[in-house]
Amino acid sequence: MKTRVITSAVGLVVLFAVMALFDTFVFNVVIAAICLLAIHEVFKAFRFEKAAYIYWGFVPYTLLVMFSDFHMVRICMLPASYIFALYLVLCVIGNSKSINYAKLGGMVLFSCIIMFCFYSLIYLKQLLPRETYGYDALYFIFLILGFAWGGDSAAYFAGRAFGKHKLAPVVSPNKTIEGAVGGVMGSMLLGVVVTACYTAVSYTHLRAHETGRNLVCRLLLEKKNAVFCLKKKHKQNQKKKRKTRSMLGDG
Repeated sequence: MKTRVITSAVGLVVLFAVMALFDTFVFNVVIAAICLLAIHEVFKAFRFEKAAYIYWGFVPYTLLVMFSDFHMVRICMLPASYIFALYLVLCVIGNSKSINYAKLGGMVLFSCIIMFCFYSLIYLKQLLPRETYGYDALYFIFLILGFAWGGDSAAYFAGRAFGKHKLAPVVSPNKTIEGAVGGVMGSMLLGVVVTACYTAVSYTHLRAHETGRNLVCRLLLEKKNAVFCLKKKHKQNQKKKRKTRSMLGDG
């Protein structure tokens, strides 16, 4: 448990550091690295350790997908997808005796699902630009992570504290019904907390923005009134001068 808590604390620090660079390419790099780690876990789960060339084929394609929010990279996606598919076919043809078609198909399917799930985090940045939508994209990312982490952590602690009835002993002997219920409740709770925090921060920021805008408007109005008064006073002075000159001329 101690290791799990330390890992979570370090992960939160890294998360906030990455989110601070949300509008830069660093965010894309970090998401790509995490995605490749996840794909590598799938690679090991399907026992392709002796065919590392299959995994290395995923690396450049994953990087292209994660940077496809840039126009030049997006142009390359269609030919790159064709080349990647061709590469996998050649791997199968060249190693037909050692590669299981069904296992390779399963690995490609799960890897592509993981890849495009991670890409959705980058797509949010493109779909909801900060100049127009503020930090809404960050809110959705934190909400997604909150659902995942809240469910995982709550399921772990609930299972440890109350777990008695096995959920699926053949598939995962340590999972319990109590842990599953705790996971669902944890996801809901952390989602509500994230939403409440973002709403409070957004409301405070909006009020500050409105206050600043009202202050600017008031200053502009005062400046306009001051200019109007100066012009009016100038006209009155000019009128007095003309009247004085007229009186002197009559005398």
